[in-house]
Amino acid sequence: MTDFREEIHYYLFDTDLGLAAIAWTKNGICGHLLPDSDAGPTETRIMKMFPSAKKTEPPLEVVMITRRICKHLQGNVQDFSNVRLTLGGTPIFQAVV
Repeated sequence: MTDFREEIHYYLFDTDLGLAAIAWTKNGICGHLLPDSDAGPTETRIMKMFPSAKKTEPPLEVVMITRRICKHLQGNVQDFSNVRLTLGGTPIFQAVV
């Protein structure tokens, strides 16, 4: 679980490998889960990470990132260095890694 002081939103999206999740605040991406074959565990895990998160349709910026994630998981390597991140509630070890 992380302790963000901002409103957090999340979105579940399909990939070729299963259902993935992404979480964001107004300041950037704060979390992502790799695909799982079932929506139940994916949603449970994202809610465990961000208990106050609201399931929301993503803004265009997040949609574009999810498309790039899908391409990356298909083997088309993507550069995510320009993705805005917010690490405000992330434990120091995870933020460094």
